[in-house]
Amino acid sequence: MESRASVDTLTRLQMALDDMAMKMYTYVGILQRDAPALDGAGGDGGVGNEADLAAAAGKRAELAKQAEEYATEIVRTHRTIRGLIEKVRSSIEDKEALEEELLSQGAQDSSSVGVELSVETSEVENLLARLRASLREIEVEEDAFVASRMNGVDISDNAKGEIFDGSNHHDVSGVEGNMSSE
Repeated sequence: MESRASVDTLTRLQMALDDMAMKMYTYVGILQRDAPALDGAGGDGGVGNEADLAAAAGKRAELAKQAEEYATEIVRTHRTIRGLIEKVRSSIEDKEALEEELLSQGAQDSSSVGVELSVETSEVENLLARLRASLREIEVEEDAFVASRMNGVDISDNAKGEIFDGSNHHDVSGVEGNMSSE
């Protein structure tokens, strides 16, 4: 059997309850077995000599002492059980308080994370809107650049003399004269 110190409180409580039940059944059985017959219930019509009466009185006194010892054991076990019940109750209350504290902390953490997430989402949405606006500006500038190239040829920056018409590069070396007359 495990030592009482190495088992949890509920197991100790169960062991104490088992001990109480065993003691009560055992002690009641012993007391019933050893109890002397009541006066007048003997087989001789209730008449006994003084020696028998003295022996019966001695047996009753011994049985009363034994009953007192049994009662003391039962009360001691009852106190142990009551103490263990209080430990269990206290442990449950402590755990409930801890759970409430953890739940409260979790709710606060969740709330603050929600606020942070909302702020971050707003910042990302703002960045995305700025990125889209920049892309639209680039697209407008590109369209304007392509349109200006399609309307006129500017080969001053191009060492080879290529024209960009928006879809292909064409070599215009030697075609300068044709373009300048336009």
